Order: sequence, then C-alpha cells, then structure tokens
Amino acid sequence: MGLTNNVRRQGRKSVEIADTVQMKESVRVGSMSKVEKEFALMVDSTDPTAILERVSRLDSLKGYSLRPAGSFRLHDVYFETSTGSLGRKRMNLRLRKREDSWLITTKRSPGLLQWKRNERAELELPWSHESLDTILAELSANGVILPKHQHLDIADPIETLKSIGLGILQDRETERHTQRVSSTQEAGDNLAELASDCVTYHFQRRNVKLYELEVEAKRSGSAKVLSDMRIELLNAFASELIPWKWGKLVTGKMIERLLKAGTLDHLIENDLLNKIGIEEVEKALQSGLLRTIFRQ
Repeated sequence: MGLTNNVRRQGRKSVEIADTVQMKESVRVGSMSKVEKEFALMVDSTDPTAILERVSRLDSLKGYSLRPAGSFRLHDVYFETSTGSLGRKRMNLRLRKREDSWLITTKRSPGLLQWKRNERAELELPWSHESLDTILAELSANGVILPKHQHLDIADPIETLKSIGLGILQDRETERHTQRVSSTQEAGDNLAELASDCVTYHFQRRNVKLYELEVEAKRSGSAKVLSDMRIELLNAFASELIPWKWGKLVTGKMIERLLKAGTLDHLIENDLLNKIGIEEVEKALQSGLLRTIFRQ
C-alpha cells in the first residue's frame, strides 16, 4: 500500500511540474495592476514545523542563493456579496492587515473555479477613500455592482465594507517567514520570494492550522525560476510536500465545508490539520465538491 501511494504521489508531482514549466509570462490584464506568478506546496508531514525549519536553513537551491528577508504576520479578511456574485465572476475582495496598516485588494483568476495560483490578476492599494472608490470601480467594470460607501472609517475597514452590503467570507491569519531568491549570493537581483507560512483559519466552530510554502516570481524573475524551485523543493523533501494548485481562500472554503460535514473532526489535533486531514482536503478539492461550494 505504501509503495502504491508513493507511485501515485510521484506521478502527481510529474504532472504538476510539467504544468509549471508551461507557465505563461506576466501580462497586463484589464485594469488590474499586475499579474502574480507563483506556486505553492502544502506541507504534508507529521511534523510540519520541522519541515519549515529545514527550509529556513537552506542557503541555496538549484543554483539559486537564498537569503533571509524578514518575518511578519498577516491578517486577511475576504468578503462576498449576499448573492455570491464575486465568486461567480472568479473574483475576490480582500482586506489585509500587515503590522499597523491595511491594504484593500481585488484579484481575478483566469482559471475555472480552482483559482490556480500560477497567474492571477491583482489590484492592491493602501486603505483609503480613494482606494475604495478605485476597487469599487474595478468590481463594477467586471459586473459586480455595490452601493457607494456612505462613511469610510479609516480605523475600521471591516465595518466599512460591511456597511455597503458585504459579508465576511473568510478570516485567517498567516505567520510568514521569507527568503529572497537571487542568482548568486553576491547578486542584488531579486528573482523570487520563498515564503514559509503557518496559516490559521478562524471558522465559526473552531480554528484550523496548516503549513505551506509559497514561491512568487518578482519583477526580474521568470517562469523558469519557479519551475526550478518547485522541482528542487519536491526532490529535496520527497513525500513531505504536495504540489498545491488551490489558493488559501479556496482551501479554507473546502476545510469549512468538510468541518460542517464532520469529516475532519478526528483529523485535527490542537487546531493542526494532520497529514491525513490534508490528504482528505486535497481529495475533496479534486472532486466535484469544489463546484458545489461556489454555487452556494
């Protein structure tokens, strides 16, 4: 049985790597300010913190230099309309708090419902009256019409978005440790960023925690950097990393659904979704359940 699982895992990795090699270059999409190029690997281990610790000690990978770039905490709150129009348009609306400042972001995915990470159009702005107007105009241009805000409270952006008829879709916090990827240790080029994330979802019933790696190409980087990094990370950590094509939002929505169904209750220990639980979530995401979520 173990051999069969290993063969299945290696086959899955080969397919995911091939998808990455064919990743498109960044292009301007509509009025969005940039297109993200990134990939993620879910930590599928009985000791996920040990995996992240090993990653943090790497100083090179596949000929690229890795240097510590900082640690911080993110608080992300996603919103949806009462009719689910953002999900139907494959868009999301997010408030992000980093340290003491808020950002407001809208993203659009070209993929079908999976919201694959390799290429997503993004518009991200500091929280302000002008930024909210810009974001609402972007949503309107994509067929999502919201009432114009009557009062914007700089100190409470969450309540401001609620006041224009939006509800909270997801609330999560991420502890992120980053490493800068460059061509050599001496080079000043910033080809990509490797992030080691501890993600905590705040659901109505309980919190759920998981760990993942995320690599995003920077302006001077290319799809080749992402492909090289993904291949080498998968080779270095064998079966303890899973190629993960779903974003944190979609992953969290599936976890929430499985929690409501009682599927994950025995697979969470001290808020941590264990190895079997992660594989259950992956299996559900690969099934037709994902489409059901976004029809609700």
